[in-house]
Amino acid sequence: MKRKRIVIAGILLVVLLGSLWTIQTLYGPSPAEYGLYDAIIRADRYFGGMKTNATGMVVCKGIMAFPDDDPAYLRDLLAGKTPLGINSDLVQTNWPPPPWSLGWTGRFRLWTVSRDHFQSEPSVIPEGRFRRFFAGAHRADGWSQFYRAYPETKGFMTFSRAWFSNDRREAIVYVLWQGHYMGASTGYFLLKKVEDKWIVIANLGTGCA
Repeated sequence: MKRKRIVIAGILLVVLLGSLWTIQTLYGPSPAEYGLYDAIIRADRYFGGMKTNATGMVVCKGIMAFPDDDPAYLRDLLAGKTPLGINSDLVQTNWPPPPWSLGWTGRFRLWTVSRDHFQSEPSVIPEGRFRRFFAGAHRADGWSQFYRAYPETKGFMTFSRAWFSNDRREAIVYVLWQGHYMGASTGYFLLKKVEDKWIVIANLGTGCA
């Protein structure tokens, strides 16, 4: 009887994990979004970090919310400061609805990124693991510990979901990058698809340290 219960529990666990994987695959970042993430990681001119020659990146497994509280303000920002120009589909008033409008928030986030879907081969870790580098007595030495653990990287990056134009040739991703105590930035990355390849054309910074 005990063995039968163990087998049943194992089957239920497999079904549960399979269901979570299916949900994340269907509703998590799409292949196109991973293409955007890869393009941003490779645009290393926007990120400093302690090792200027490093090319890798550590990516947060969790996805942060896209700050779309004031889309009119963001449209004005795009129209005035980006190479997309006023004729860009992303600048017009008829924006597509964000794909994450029903996403979960709080400490438990169903939508996460997977290292297997990146081409740029970043390290992918939970936010909690990153925070532990700066916990307790290690707080003052946190970044040194981080770069000892991930020596060939330029810091820690968190992505939002992408916001695509109606023709899916332009996109916006909100990014938080942290590279040192006095090296961090937030902002919108604007990308355009050129010959089936995503290219970063501008970064509208919203904050820096």
